[in-house]
Amino acid sequence: MKTMKIVIKGNNVKVTQSLRDYVNDKIGRLSKYYDKVSRAEVELQYQDNKSAEETQRVEVTLTANGSIFRCEEASISMYASIDIAAEKLERQLKRFKQKQVGRGRGVKHSAELDPIAPPYEDTPGKREPEIVRTKKFAVKPMTPSEASLQMEMLNHSFYVFLNSDTDQINVLYARNDGDFALIEPEYE
Repeated sequence: MKTMKIVIKGNNVKVTQSLRDYVNDKIGRLSKYYDKVSRAEVELQYQDNKSAEETQRVEVTLTANGSIFRCEEASISMYASIDIAAEKLERQLKRFKQKQVGRGRGVKHSAELDPIAPPYEDTPGKREPEIVRTKKFAVKPMTPSEASLQMEMLNHSFYVFLNSDTDQINVLYARNDGDFALIEPEYE
């Protein structure tokens, strides 16, 4: 099993050795659920403008063999936020691994699954999401600022466009904090 590289950043938070050790322990364990996780980016934030119960925020992004898993959590304690995020990511990884097994994509067969990680089980009565609609549209070259205007005019939470600066397809999306984020492809 290869080791996961964990990058920890603090935003209005001093990343103490205790926090660093806690993140390395909790997030580092996730590779046992899906051994292809190669990198974790963890951002710890203190947000004073939130309610008292949601001032300690953690954002975790895992990179695993071309797939990305992401989670944001906020609570009254940074340690609790890390715990909740790790649990959510554990469920995401188990579910992803189980779906790969079901599709026969070269991952271990269900009889050979890791005995430590029990197979993911859906909530009774809950169905698997499926693609129910495909939408095609003309891609017009524009800058990210033009894309943000288009997204706001359409009242959408994301916008796919051809970035005229890079000639790459990008995705602009609205974050929960009211700002925008830009997704740019990186080819390996």
